[in-house]
Parts: sequence; structure tokens; C-alpha cells
Amino acid sequence: TNPNLTWEKIGTLNFGLYFSTRNNRLSGSLEWYYKNATDLIGLVPADITEGAGTVLSQNSAILHTKGVDITLNTVNLQVPVKWTTSLLFSVNRDKVAKYLYSPTSYANYIGDGYLNTFKVGAPANSIISYKWAGLDPLNGNPRGYFNGQASEDYESIVNSATAGDIVVSGSALPQLFGSLRNDVQYKSLALSFNIVYRFDYYFRRPVTGYSALFNNWQGYNDFDQRWQKPGDESKTNVPSLDYPADPNRDAVYNFSQVNVLKGDNIRLQDIRLSWEFNPGMIRNLGWI
Repeated sequence: TNPNLTWEKIGTLNFGLYFSTRNNRLSGSLEWYYKNATDLIGLVPADITEGAGTVLSQNSAILHTKGVDITLNTVNLQVPVKWTTSLLFSVNRDKVAKYLYSPTSYANYIGDGYLNTFKVGAPANSIISYKWAGLDPLNGNPRGYFNGQASEDYESIVNSATAGDIVVSGSALPQLFGSLRNDVQYKSLALSFNIVYRFDYYFRRPVTGYSALFNNWQGYNDFDQRWQKPGDESKTNVPSLDYPADPNRDAVYNFSQVNVLKGDNIRLQDIRLSWEFNPGMIRNLGWI
């Protein structure tokens, strides 16, 4: 247990506007909020005199979040067909304002956004990668950056990367999202469908690492696109086969910015079609 830990604290400022027309053909709400989260728990260097390892979990970060939520409901038709629509629209932006931990290497920030990454000035769930310098045209080695220069010194990149050697792509969580739902009904027949959208976020695609391939037989279809001869670097970013594999070499490629993609998507989901039978209809059909 750590007796120095305290509860994380969140203060919220919220303004809302709710409206509707006299006959409720149009209704909805508009909300703006600001959250100030303090004493967030993160890793900080430990006092070496305590003998508890190199880092400890401490209240060490401040996160600012602001956003807008909009809801619109409309009655498009009423008779004989009833058709209603609901629109949800949300924007959420967060930024790490303070973090007490200064890592010895900026490579410690590298991640996929699944856990909080407290890099000051970036979203809490940032995808942070090694800056990509392409493949070496002579041997197909992946190249990152070290001290601002293209490099194949993988050990230095992984252990001593500087601020200019990494790239913040953005948040792994959608920053703009919502849905558009429609409900249509005619007598006993009803149809509903929902369109969901998520924008302004990123994900890292899984790629082949030769250490994992040789040790665990784990690979992906990018293996077929690997560099094999001079000139391939103009049409692929997959490094040449290297044996024995260098885990640091794999890391520079696997966690490079070239493997980060935008996750923006629009999906049609939750489609429902129903028919409501009444007892009289069933009797007329002779089913009961």
C-alpha cells in the first residue's frame, strides 16, 4: 500500500440549454462542459532511499477536458406514417496540463492509447510513436530518428529518444462522435435504424515483428510485403527479414508512426423491423 495516495479530484462546470416548440415537433438540448481533473494517479520517480524500485504510483497529473453535447429530436411525419428522428452530436477534447514525471527517454511515452499516457500538451489516451524515416534502400532496415537525425541505432532510439524523435498522432478515443436514429411506424409495422459515427481518433494496426514470428510463430499478412531487394523501399514500409531478430529493431518498426491509421467511421447498425399482431387479426386467420 502507498499511504501517500489520495483520491483523484474532478471539478465540473456545465451550462445547458433545453428547448422545444409548442407542439414538440422540434426539441433538444445544448450542453457545454469543462472538467478539471487533479491528483490523477500516474508513475513518478521513486526516492531511491525507500528501496521501492525506480517508479511509484503517485497523484501526479492534471487533466483539462472540455466538450459540447447536442441533442435534436424531430417529429417529421405524424399521420398516417409516424416518423421521428433523434440526432446526438458530441465533441470531447482533453489535454494533459501537468505531469510530475519526466522520463529518461521519450520512448517511454510510446503507446497505443489503451492506458493513460500523461504527456503534457497531449490527450490522456494518446497514440505516440517513433518518428519514421523509411527503409534503408541498401538493406531494407527500418529507420527511425535519434537526436533529430535518421538513424538505425535501434538501441539508442528505444533507450534514449528525444522529444524530436517521437510523434503524437492523436487520441485513441473518438473526439467527435454521435448517432442518427430514425423510427418509422405505419399501423402495426415498425422500422428503426441507427447510424453511428466516430471521428478524429487513431489506432495502431498490428504488424509482423520478427522476434514474435521466430519465437511464437505470430505474424500478419504484411510479411508478404516485406523489403526483399533494392527499390522495394519505394512501394513498402515492411522491413527486410532479419535473423536473428533484434527486438529493438522490431520495436522501431512496430511502434512507428507509419503503422498508425485514422479510425474515422460511419456505421449502420441496430436495424429492427417488427409487426405487431392483435388478437382479432389472429382469430380471423383461424390460428386460434
